[in-house]
Amino acid sequence: MAPRLPVASYLFILRKHLLLMLGTMAVVLAAGWTYAATCRAVYRAVATVKIEAGSRGAGSGKASAREEGNFLSDQFWVIRTDDSLAERVLRHIRGEDRVPGGAGGAAVGGAEGASAGPSGAPREPPLPSPDLLRSLTPGEVRRMISIAPIPPTSYCTVTAQGPDPGIVYAVANGYARVFAEVFREKAEEEFRQSLGDRLRSRDRLAAKLEEANAAVTAFRKDNSRVDFSPVRGAIARETLDSLKKDLAQTRQRLYTVRREARTIEETLSAAGLSVRADGEGRKALHPPPAEPIGEDPRLSERVLALDVVAAHPRAQKSVEIIEEQEAEVRALLTGEAPKQPDSDVVRHAERRRDDERRRLARIVEAAVLKHALDLEQVELLEKDGAGQVKELENQLAAENAARAELDRLQEAALALRAEFEAVDGLVLEAERQRKAGEAEAGSVTVHAFARRGEAQLVSPDRPVIFGTTAALALLLAAALAYVLEYLDDTVKTREDFDRLVRLPFLGYVPHIRDAGKEGGPPSRDLVVALGRTGSPEVEAFRAIRTGIQFSRGDREVRTFLVTSAGPGEGKTTVSVNVATAFAGGKERVLLVDADLRRARIHSALGVDNGRGLTNVLVGEASLEECIQRSTVHGLDVLASGPVPPNPAEILGSERMQDLLRSAASRYGRVVVDSPPLVAVTDPALLAKYVDAVFLVISIGKTSIRNLQRARETLATVGVPVHGAVLNNADSRTSGYAAGYGYGYGYGGGAGGAAPDH
Repeated sequence: MAPRLPVASYLFILRKHLLLMLGTMAVVLAAGWTYAATCRAVYRAVATVKIEAGSRGAGSGKASAREEGNFLSDQFWVIRTDDSLAERVLRHIRGEDRVPGGAGGAAVGGAEGASAGPSGAPREPPLPSPDLLRSLTPGEVRRMISIAPIPPTSYCTVTAQGPDPGIVYAVANGYARVFAEVFREKAEEEFRQSLGDRLRSRDRLAAKLEEANAAVTAFRKDNSRVDFSPVRGAIARETLDSLKKDLAQTRQRLYTVRREARTIEETLSAAGLSVRADGEGRKALHPPPAEPIGEDPRLSERVLALDVVAAHPRAQKSVEIIEEQEAEVRALLTGEAPKQPDSDVVRHAERRRDDERRRLARIVEAAVLKHALDLEQVELLEKDGAGQVKELENQLAAENAARAELDRLQEAALALRAEFEAVDGLVLEAERQRKAGEAEAGSVTVHAFARRGEAQLVSPDRPVIFGTTAALALLLAAALAYVLEYLDDTVKTREDFDRLVRLPFLGYVPHIRDAGKEGGPPSRDLVVALGRTGSPEVEAFRAIRTGIQFSRGDREVRTFLVTSAGPGEGKTTVSVNVATAFAGGKERVLLVDADLRRARIHSALGVDNGRGLTNVLVGEASLEECIQRSTVHGLDVLASGPVPPNPAEILGSERMQDLLRSAASRYGRVVVDSPPLVAVTDPALLAKYVDAVFLVISIGKTSIRNLQRARETLATVGVPVHGAVLNNADSRTSGYAAGYGYGYGYGGGAGGAAPDH
């Protein structure tokens, strides 16, 4: 971002381009005066109407405000764009079409608009002569009109603007009156159409409602067996829940019984038994009991251990009896009885034991068969319960479907009834509003007509035009000056130097006025470094002298080259005065004029240019023979001498290098003034033979582009720039600004040389 200039710099830019600014302002002011003188007069007349949104858009809050705004926008659009409205207004103001009723007619030559009509409405002022309006077209009338609201009221202004004050008031009044009548006619037509639509809609809804009620009645009749009461549905659902609960319990029991049956079947099968049915369907264990009964599989331990057998109340008792009888028989057979056993007693005990075994076998068979019967009964019970649940579910589904259909029919009938009642209410409300005179679509009434002869002149407003033109001229002139300054790519400030040049800064050289004529040789007044101590010029060159002395830290600067990027940037002025400043420091200084094409140092210091550097380099004379003393104490001058045909060749020769080496051995400082870098190659050749190279940059003249080219030229020979001087500084702009030009004349131009400073 470029640094901000001080105020004085802005003022200097304006002074710099003062003539351009004055010319620009003169042109703009002349254009403004011409516009004001040739602008056609425009008059304005204003009528006032009241536009109210009707009850159709009545609401509350933001929605109501939005609908009212849309209503006003619609009316404004009609007034601005409706060609048929413009045609009717034109017929009215011509007297071809009198709008009847209401506000009272207006006639040519009638009363003024201050009086009121019979109903209290304002009376329209008299119309102008029809001959005055013959040339008007509907399009012209429409373009004359504009309308604007008067917030926060419902009033609006209808404004007509045109070149004839006798026409604009008639157009404004005609639009106000005709639009009010047209709006009322449209509102009445819309009311009739709306009422007819509502009546037809009500009749259609009545027919649909009758059909819906008939459908409900027919459905109830077709489903008379269905109890549609809510109690019936609740009871049925409770019954279904109870059946489902019983069925779940039955299925749980069936699962248990089937598991026991599988255990019984596996146990019987292992014992060689099975349950079979005979021809009559009676079930029994097979095979039948065998003899001896003690080996019957029914009495095996696994069969007796079955849950159904163990749970039998007589089975356990029978097992205990058999065990007691077995013990008795063993006692009789083993001689453990108190007396010797009788064979009859033993047989009797064995018969009783076997009888008990047969009884236990029958108990086992009865328990197994009873479990099989229980399984059949539980299966039948589960099947019956599932059938009851399925039947009740189907019945409930049918009843629910019937109830849903009835509800749908009843809801449709209720919706139609509500819609019918709403439309019927709208019809009744519309009829009530018509009787009461209320406007559902809104209303437009004329509040005030424009008075005849009171049209206002609105254009041209010459004071505003002249004031605006003057301000525009000043702004345009200033903008043009600053744009030109912005497009100028020269170095203008120290900030530009630091930001764009980026070279060591040696110091400022103030603006020095040359007493010589334009294109002639420089005046001896350019030698300002001999002035009194403390003057800006003397102190400036002393500061530059100090900067040169310390410009290189690696070596002492004994010989140095002073050049510039382009011609007319002050290198000769700086060379002469820097050499003078070094001479004033009690050093012997040699100033060499190496600008063989445009020699100028001899004129500034008043020495002879007949013999000089050219003669030494071509071998016609020695260095001692060509050096001249100047009027400045301690400053000797080697003038350029005659112009050679090949300046670049002799300046780049070894003799030039030897000359500078010899001069450095005799003098404390050797200052070489060379041509500009972008004009010729001479400075680049000389730069190799000196200790340092310094650039002179003229504020407001040296461009960044030329500086870049100059540095690139030196870079090709491997020589850096060791510092730069800002020439032509102006204290009015905080130290620097553009001064004057220097026409150097390289490139074969026919013009003379301008002063180089």
